[in-house]
Amino acid sequence: NPDLELFKATEHIELVTGVIILPQRQTVLFAKQASEIDLLSKGRLRLGLGTGWNYTEYQALGIPFEILLKHFTASYSASRAALTSADDMINLRSGF
Repeated sequence: NPDLELFKATEHIELVTGVIILPQRQTVLFAKQASEIDLLSKGRLRLGLGTGWNYTEYQALGIPFEILLKHFTASYSASRAALTSADDMINLRSGF
């Protein structure tokens, strides 16, 4: 991947995302992709995460807008556990 060649050429450049609307992503897939990029960049990935604000987008996804913050918190907790755990498996309980 040409984008990753940049990480081989330097030890200081970080990869910083724009704001990723976490509740609109598949949590496990997001965590897998983020951890792979972080691994390939030797820990230089910086993520911007947010809840979003557009009612219509959540309606289209079938996520009640009223539980947006709870959904974000659950997604964040699961992603963080997956990204920081040294274990092959993590156990989480959530209402989602």
